[in-house]
Formats: sequence, C-alpha cells, structure tokens
Amino acid sequence: MKAIALNRVLIFLGWAGLFVAGVLSLSHAMGLQVPCGPTSDCDQLASHPSSSWVGIPVAYFGLLAYAVLSGLAMLREFIGLRTTMALFNVGFTLAAIGAVTSGLLQVQAISSLGVKCPWCIASAIVMGLTLVTYILMAQTDQDVEARSGGGFLVAAFAIAAIGATGFTYKQMAGNLTQVQKLDPAKEKEVLADIVGNPARVMGNPEAKITIVEFADALCGMCRSMYPQVKDLVENSNGKVRLAFRHYPLFQKAEHRMALPVAMIAEYAADEGKFWPFLDRAFTGEDALVQNLEGIYALAAEAGLDSSIVKKLVESQDDKLLDRVNADIKKAQDLGVRSTPTYIIIAEGLPTRRAVGSQIRTLLDMPEYKKILNNDAAKS
Repeated sequence: MKAIALNRVLIFLGWAGLFVAGVLSLSHAMGLQVPCGPTSDCDQLASHPSSSWVGIPVAYFGLLAYAVLSGLAMLREFIGLRTTMALFNVGFTLAAIGAVTSGLLQVQAISSLGVKCPWCIASAIVMGLTLVTYILMAQTDQDVEARSGGGFLVAAFAIAAIGATGFTYKQMAGNLTQVQKLDPAKEKEVLADIVGNPARVMGNPEAKITIVEFADALCGMCRSMYPQVKDLVENSNGKVRLAFRHYPLFQKAEHRMALPVAMIAEYAADEGKFWPFLDRAFTGEDALVQNLEGIYALAAEAGLDSSIVKKLVESQDDKLLDRVNADIKKAQDLGVRSTPTYIIIAEGLPTRRAVGSQIRTLLDMPEYKKILNNDAAKS
C-alpha cells in the first residue's frame, strides 16, 4: 500500500509540474507575461539566453519531462507496480536529471543574474520532490498489482491541472485590456500628459498609434524589447510613435544604476541627444550600465559632456530628479508594476496596456492591424 500511495504522489507531482511548465510554455508560445508579482523577474529570465537550449525554451523541455513523468506514474497505477520496474527506472533517471538541472538553473538565475522567478523555483521544487519520492519508493515493496479507483484519481488530477492552466492563461491573456477602470475625470487627468516631453518621443507626431513605454535600462526584458519596439516605429510608415517614460527599479540592488541612467537621459533630452544616449544605454554591453564609469562612457559616446554629466549625477540635480519622479508617479497612477510596460493609445480604440513581449500580441490584434494595413495601403 505504501508503494501505491507514493506512486499516486508521483502522479500528483507530475500534473503539478505540467501546470507550471504549461504556463511557462504558453508565455513563450503566445508572447504573454507570466504573473510574477511586483517584479519583472520572470520576463527578465525568459529573455535571457540561458532560458533557451539550441533555440528552444527550457520550459518546453520541462513540459516534456513532466509529461513523461506523469505518464509513467499513471501507467504504473493502471497496470500495477509488479511488472513495471523498467518504467520505474526510467522515471527515477529522468527525475534525477531534472532535479539537478533545475537546481543548477535556479542557482545561476539567483546568483549570476540576480532574478527570482517564482514559477521556475516552483518547477525546481516539484522536480526535487519527485526525485525524493522516487528514492522513498525504491525502498518499498513494489510487488503490487493494479488497484481499482486509480483512474478516477488520475482524472481528477488531470482536470485540476488543465483547469488551473486554463485559468492562468485567461489571466495572462486578460492583461491585454484597458489600462484600468478609472472614472472619466480621473482617466482624463491621468492620460492628459501621458506622452510627456516631446524630446522623448520618437516618430511622427501625427501617428495614429502611440506607444508609451515605462522602462528601466537595467531591466533585461526592457533591453531585449527596446530594439524590437524601435524597429516597429521606424518601419511603421509614420503610423506608430514611441514616447519614453522612466520607471527605474533602483530599490533593487541589481538595478542601483537605473536612477543615474534616468537622470542622464533627462539631461540628454535638454541637449537634444535623448535617443542617442538611450540607444547606447539599452543596447550597449550589460557591464557598461552596471557602474557609473561605464554609464559616463556611454554618455560621452552619445556626445554629452562627461564632466557635466558626472557633476549632475553626483549632486543629485533636483531638476532631473523631479522629472524622473514625475514619470514614476505617472506610472503608479496608471497601475504600472513591472517593466517594460507599454500603454497603447490609438484612434477609436480603448487605451490598453501590454507588458513585455505582450506588445507584439496586442498589436497583432485585428483592430490594430486594420489601422496599420489600411494606412499602408493608402501610402
């Protein structure tokens, strides 16, 4: 009986793993943001090269592994443990490989990248518990025939996992909605100056679609998405413009340089060099935005006077800080919680919000495609 109970634990863990890996896989496949609390750590990790093997997201490998593990456990439940020792050995080996791999990936993410993805950590825990269960099961008498009632248990786990995945996907997809439910007066007030300083706007002032980006130069996903969004604007035939707003997450140790970058960007805006500096801050080597000397070097490359830049940063210039704080306040008013967040404003459409790679999914919606395609046809 103990062996049967442990095998059913394996079934449960297998379906729990399928839920976690399924959500992560959907986020990759559909370009949706995984719910990750108040940070963007999940998106930052998803955009890092270590999250793919030979061009395939690690989440897909996890999904396959959990599918095999749950399948093996269910098969043993139905045909009995006595005749399935070969299946046990396959499951044990797969669980051992999965536990070691998951553990190493989490160590790398936390120690090297400084990010914590709750979903990835949950997957590592599930895989670790699966290995422990196999170890315990190896010490029990497995000379047991199939047991009735196992099918109902398997079906219950399957329905629960699929239902949980579907509910989470609905939440993820549901983020492509209106910014938030504000009363008309509040909405008018919040959106009135959302575009902000014209010096921080790229593209045609008369563009029919405006993307307002709240970002942090030290955010991995921001750095990954920046060239893509810029390319979108430059190839929109004047139909899309980008307005940049600062949302530096400087409270996090690994983002401590985000505030100096934002301040220098504001000085660059005064000098007519906002975009040259931002280009370098977002697309330069990661190491250059991790220390002041590197940031000063990027400013010099953008044509800014390094001595003035250094003085403004060291003195914490009030004028520049006030502008950055105004952007942060705007972000908070709009309910922005992670970076990069995009507010999309288009003629005749509700104002919507997209986070991270969601922007691609949102702009592929028929109503946006219609604007872009109709305009393209006229040009």
